[in-house]
Amino acid sequence: MRRILHVFSTFGLAAALFLLLPVSRPGPLEALPPYIPLADRLKESDVVIVGDIVKVTLKKLNSTTSAGNIQIRVVRTIKGSNTDAPPEFSVSFLVFPKSLESRLRKPPPVGRHFIFLKKKKVRDKNGKTGIVVVLYRPHPFSYEPYEKESRKKMEALIGK
Repeated sequence: MRRILHVFSTFGLAAALFLLLPVSRPGPLEALPPYIPLADRLKESDVVIVGDIVKVTLKKLNSTTSAGNIQIRVVRTIKGSNTDAPPEFSVSFLVFPKSLESRLRKPPPVGRHFIFLKKKKVRDKNGKTGIVVVLYRPHPFSYEPYEKESRKKMEALIGK
């Protein structure tokens, strides 16, 4: 307390509040993780496609969360087989516009993108299992605007 009073008297209210800020919020501050290079995302993904995002919908769920959905038309499969993703499909996700964590703050825009996907095993209520494709995590790195040079580099990395 003596230290805070000393800082307050020397540097003013702003400095004293700056010292108190970390104490007033439980847990560490979290931010978007560092950029994940395309080569790393390519290696960690089960399916990578070049796709046209043709429709983006966003529905507000509450003051901090929205449900998003993108409709994708597959142009080219970079990694995985052509049967891993149908020619056209939708992916749903959550958007947290005010989040400081590694979550999507806004949906990807309409246009051509690299889309990084993971295969996930799911089970229905009757015990039947299947495989679905989900967005790569962390979600902000599940898509990247398309560039021909990046496509050539990725294809070279996987020997296509």
